[in-house]
Amino acid sequence: MHNTRNNRRVAIIGGGPAGLVAAKSLLEEDFQPTVFEQSSNIGGQWNAPAPHSGVWKTMRANTSKVTMCFSGFPFEEKLPMFLTNQQAHAYLLKYAERFDLNERVRLNSRVEMVSRVNDGGWLVESTIHGEHRKAEAFSHVIVASGRFNKPRIPRVKGFERFRGTISHTFDYRDNEEFKDRRVLVIGNSISGLEVASELATDPTVTVISSCRKPRYIITKIFGGVPSDCAHFTRFGVMLNRVIPPEKAAQGLKEMILKQCGSPEQYGGLKPADNIFEANISMSQYYLAQVAEGKILPKKGVLELTEDTAVFEDGTSERIDAIVFATGYEMNLPFLAKDIRFIPACPILPLSGFMFRLVRTSPCLSFRRDGSLWSGVESSRCRRVKR
Repeated sequence: MHNTRNNRRVAIIGGGPAGLVAAKSLLEEDFQPTVFEQSSNIGGQWNAPAPHSGVWKTMRANTSKVTMCFSGFPFEEKLPMFLTNQQAHAYLLKYAERFDLNERVRLNSRVEMVSRVNDGGWLVESTIHGEHRKAEAFSHVIVASGRFNKPRIPRVKGFERFRGTISHTFDYRDNEEFKDRRVLVIGNSISGLEVASELATDPTVTVISSCRKPRYIITKIFGGVPSDCAHFTRFGVMLNRVIPPEKAAQGLKEMILKQCGSPEQYGGLKPADNIFEANISMSQYYLAQVAEGKILPKKGVLELTEDTAVFEDGTSERIDAIVFATGYEMNLPFLAKDIRFIPACPILPLSGFMFRLVRTSPCLSFRRDGSLWSGVESSRCRRVKR
């Protein structure tokens, strides 16, 4: 493991956006990456036919093409500001072809176990089509498998008694299966709002939207500007470092209220006054549909009966189906138990829930201006500590 060639062998688990960018950057630094992708195509979540994808038919990106674009490979001008999932996947396929990444990808290769080896490297065990287990040594491992693969479904009181259908947004594909039904969507993160919003486009579906903690809701575009370009700026980050948190919260709240208003003005639930306590979600049409009576907002679910949901405010609604939009569990079953949940080294969390595995020096790390690389390539990773 200590010869020059082996010290440059890097296993990348996952062929989605982060895995592809990691492979490109490693090749630029003369490393030898191998991308393990468990499905029959690259793209990660954007590879909608894959079993591990939670993308539904009409799902669009919730970030604009301005921020989704990788450096050195711009989107075509004709593409819309918010890409369809098919367009996002096509972009990743072209990206891999443009930078000769496909020859580095092993399709239908599932990583079964990552464990330590005595000489300081890592043993990666994988199977192809669930068979032919193979073990290989690598000096470094990049885990780019994402975290949207193990749905979290809370055990609401009376859960076992409910006789209707129960699912998670991960399994949602379209509103056809919910025709003529009363559907309760639990959760007000982006997926919860977007699924509720799509269900509400069918007049035969009654949509009830429940959450424990109401959020401020912004639209994807306002004033002709994508929300990520307006709200999530470098200036805003720098400003938040020098002003008191309460001032930052107040300033952000005033901007959102000016542009989008507050949910209770549409007939929705009133969030906490402190926007950092309430948090922010995003949907282009949700609030308008609440105002039009197409979505009925409710507080958290207190209890379920055979065909009814009882809410924290004491009201109840008859329901036929529940769609949980309650997030995901961290799920890295392929990491050996002795390295899975150690808070310090060798597992170091980066932004966007990306991980790097290091044993001892030398270690691999992507840095830009001294900060840890997050998996989104905005400039070439020129400095690699070896």
